[in-house]
Amino acid sequence: MSQEYFDIYDADMKNIGTKLRSEVHKKGFWHKSFQCWFIGRDNGEEYILFQKRQFDKDTYPNLFDITAAGHLSAGETVEDACREIKEELGLDVKFQELIPIDIIKEQKAELDFIDNEFANVFLYFCSAPLEKFNLQQEEVTGLYKANLNDIVKLFNKELDFVNLNGFKINESGDKEKSCIKALIKDFVPHDFSYYDKVFKYAKELLQTV
Repeated sequence: MSQEYFDIYDADMKNIGTKLRSEVHKKGFWHKSFQCWFIGRDNGEEYILFQKRQFDKDTYPNLFDITAAGHLSAGETVEDACREIKEELGLDVKFQELIPIDIIKEQKAELDFIDNEFANVFLYFCSAPLEKFNLQQEEVTGLYKANLNDIVKLFNKELDFVNLNGFKINESGDKEKSCIKALIKDFVPHDFSYYDKVFKYAKELLQTV
């Protein structure tokens, strides 16, 4: 199996070289990621889509996360990284269809890794039903809709849980309808300011489409 390399940067996003992925996360080098949140409207209900990470992921296994995301490998552009949508979700989405939010500096530290990212964050208004998604089962184990107003209230601590509706991949590899009551601890721990910005822009975009 070939080893993956990332371009690395200083805190001002100036390129300072290339390192192995494992070394990047061990020593906390700054690197770039692509993140795309899918939003939509279903029978008047505004929603945002969360993927559920696989049980054996090396970081944040089995938690709810960004609809489609991934690191930029060495030499890749953000536009190249749009491939993550096709790879993880099985949908053909053009980079030009995405709505940029911002480049957000994210820092997360756990016992066995340090993740310092320049996250290139986008929104995508999706009209495709969940039946059209074909998940990369090595990475994603389910896809769920969250009512946008409810998820905002959850992260504002106005609700104890939210209902997520979607599907999971069962042991036979088939899609199975699923409804989950999710707590804050069930989501990847991005900073509150990160979630706040994403949800704010999602609401603004949904008012225009």
